[in-house]
Amino acid sequence: MKDPNPSTFTHQKIKRDVTTLGRYYSLRGHDSLKVPSVTTVLSNVMNKGYAFDTWLKNYGHFADWYRNFKANKGTAVHYCVEKLKNGETLSFGEIKDIVFRYCSIIDIAMSGGKSVLLRSICMYIESYMQYYEDNKPLLLECEYQMYSESLGFAGTADEVCEIGSLAQRTILDIKTGSQQDSHMIQGNAYAMLWNELNPDYKVDHIAVLYLKDSFKLKPTYSLKIEQVKPQMWIDILKIYQNKYMTKDGGYKQKAKWNPRVQFNLRKEIADVRLDAVEV
Repeated sequence: MKDPNPSTFTHQKIKRDVTTLGRYYSLRGHDSLKVPSVTTVLSNVMNKGYAFDTWLKNYGHFADWYRNFKANKGTAVHYCVEKLKNGETLSFGEIKDIVFRYCSIIDIAMSGGKSVLLRSICMYIESYMQYYEDNKPLLLECEYQMYSESLGFAGTADEVCEIGSLAQRTILDIKTGSQQDSHMIQGNAYAMLWNELNPDYKVDHIAVLYLKDSFKLKPTYSLKIEQVKPQMWIDILKIYQNKYMTKDGGYKQKAKWNPRVQFNLRKEIADVRLDAVEV
């Protein structure tokens, strides 16, 4: 294998559309086919299992709120970790700014208050710091966007790195929730995308890093590593395509209505849409 050099990796400019079927991607500036994200395919095909069904039963009408809280909290952790991977120093003030940018008042209430939420985020960051100290990964790419019309899907990998004593080139996904069967399948899909885009720098392994916030004496984490085995992902993608793909090779998705953020009855102002501004 060639020595990795991030400047030689393929980088794409990808456009995301939120549709009636989920997130779809295409190449910016190109007349490319819109293809589903890996997570969109998985969420429409795979059952989340008994643990999820039990969770749904326990939270009932509050399930959507709790799901959004966990997702927003995970996004805040990902953003903090990304800044660390870029070589930045995170102060507590910056962590607070990030957390309250992504987490709503409802999220704060569901976590038990601001101090509880901030402590949890800091514990997750400690967990990532322990993983980094133990494994000393060589980061090749971070938040790497991938699109393939020939494979028929797209996605974003949290990390592409070399890890372990053998410096195994690996697709790594970071999770703040519990382990699910779909996580490794997701990694295999990302590995297929990476290997098509970067055939001289193929990955042979996938990994999922489960960060923890409940440790008592020392930061802990769980790291699961496997060799690339994409067949199950290929089978799941075929099920999704059989269900949603049209005869011309496209999909039955339609873009959701994107509201304007400026209004005038005489239409004397620019037509600016919500997805074009920072909320």
